[in-house]
Amino acid sequence: MPTSDLADLDVLLGETSFRIDLVAHNFIPVPWVPVAHRSLYDKIYIPTQGRAWMTIGEHYYDMAPGRVFIFPAGAIQMGDPLDKHSLQKFWLHFSSHTTTTLHLLSLFPPPEMPARRNRAA
Repeated sequence: MPTSDLADLDVLLGETSFRIDLVAHNFIPVPWVPVAHRSLYDKIYIPTQGRAWMTIGEHYYDMAPGRVFIFPAGAIQMGDPLDKHSLQKFWLHFSSHTTTTLHLLSLFPPPEMPARRNRAA
């Protein structure tokens, strides 16, 4: 983290702006993201029905209702529902920057979770 204390972080957060690009709630098609790609947006995913697997970078996530996923632009993403038409989610694409053009979510990466070898549940 580039700041040295909480006072610096308060100033940085005070200069933050957000722009929402897309908000949707729908079933996710199969295949969803079968090939790894670099995300262009900060994203929030909130599964409401069904399950899917997703990787962000080297980390594997089991997407299921009751979980929220927040990840930054530039993250390498890949994933797929476990059953056809099984995953329904709220999703939000947005941008978060400070006035110094620092990408805010780069300061708060997603938590690491243990990798799973088998993607099928």
